[in-house]
Amino acid sequence: PGYYCFCRMQRSRSVRRPVATPSEEKHDPEDYLRKSGVSRHVHDVLTQLLESRPDDPIAFLVNYFSQVVEGLPPVKQAHEELCQVHHSHSSFQQHVFRAYTILCSRGARFKPSGLTGGPFTELLQLLLVDVPAVFASKLLAKIQCRDYESVPYGIYCRGVVSCLVLKDFLQHARSLYGMLSVSHAGTADHHLCEAALEQLTIQIDSANSNHNTDKQRMTKHIKRAMKQVEDKGAGQIFMSQDEFITTAVNMFIDKVREVT
Repeated sequence: PGYYCFCRMQRSRSVRRPVATPSEEKHDPEDYLRKSGVSRHVHDVLTQLLESRPDDPIAFLVNYFSQVVEGLPPVKQAHEELCQVHHSHSSFQQHVFRAYTILCSRGARFKPSGLTGGPFTELLQLLLVDVPAVFASKLLAKIQCRDYESVPYGIYCRGVVSCLVLKDFLQHARSLYGMLSVSHAGTADHHLCEAALEQLTIQIDSANSNHNTDKQRMTKHIKRAMKQVEDKGAGQIFMSQDEFITTAVNMFIDKVREVT
C-alpha cells in the first residue's frame, strides 16, 4: 500500500497547482522529499525491491541506502550536509560541524588530523556553483587555502558562511535592482542606485544586527529616495543592472577577511 500511495503521489505532480509561496514550500512535505532527493531514492529502491523480491527485504534496503551514502565522495557528502538547512537556521552550526567531520575522516586524500586545502576548495566551489564565475573566483581568492595546507575549523566555518551569505546577498541585490528599475525598461535612476548601494554597505557592516530589520530599514530609505526622484522628475543618468550588481558584490567581497 505504501508503494502505491507513493506512486499516486508521483503521478499527482502532473496536476497543475497554484504557485506556492516560499513559506508554503518550506512546510510542503512533497516539496521537501523532492528537493532532498528522498523521493527519487525511495522510488528507485522500491522498484528494485519488487523486481528482485529478496528473501530479506530489510537487508536489501539497508544495503541500498548504505551504497547511496558511501557512494558519494566526501566533498559531496559534506556539501549535502551543509545544504540541509539555511545558514540562518539555529541548527546550521551542527550541520557545519558534521560536514567538517566528514571531510576530515573520509577518503585517502584526507589526513586523519584534519582538513586540507584541496578538498576545502572543492567544497567552496560546490557552494558557489550558482554564483557567476567572476564573483566566485574573486571570493575564492580570499578564502581558499593551498592544497597542502591544514585548514583550521574557524577558517573552514568562515569560508563556508561567506559562500552561502554571498549567494543570498546576490539574490537580494538582484531583487533590489528590480524594485529600482520598475519605471525604466532595464535601467534604474543613478541617484536611486547610489542610495541603495549605500544602504547595502550599511547592511554588510552591521553583520551582527537583525537581518530582517536591516531589510526593512533599507526598503524604507529607498522608498523615500524614490519619492524624492519622482518629485524632482526623472533623471538623465541611469545605472545598468550589471553595473549595480557588480558594484554591490564587490563591496561585499571587499569586506570578507582574507585568509593569511
